[in-house]
Amino acid sequence: MNIEQLVKRQEALIADMSKSLTARGFDAAILARPIEMQERRAASIEGRIAALEGAKRDQAEAIEAEIGALKAELKTLNQTMKKDRELLAPALKEKKSAVASKPKAPSRTKKG
Repeated sequence: MNIEQLVKRQEALIADMSKSLTARGFDAAILARPIEMQERRAASIEGRIAALEGAKRDQAEAIEAEIGALKAELKTLNQTMKKDRELLAPALKEKKSAVASKPKAPSRTKKG
């Protein structure tokens, strides 16, 4: 069979099916059900996408807020450490100079 014969055969089968369905009192609305189901599924998928996009947006906002809070905490901590270092600097210098000028104690190892 060539393509032309296949197309003619298909058209004949479709025509026979259509006659058969209408002769039996077939409800044409049933033919639309698969499309209706696909449309409902498409609407469901669109709804899920919208919900996920909203959740993504909410998560991004929450993450940004947490990052901002952590940066503020880090800034405060760095300022506190800087002030503490400045406060302790004179005392640390005195201790270093005292340790450097202190004579060494004699060794307690046995000579043998």
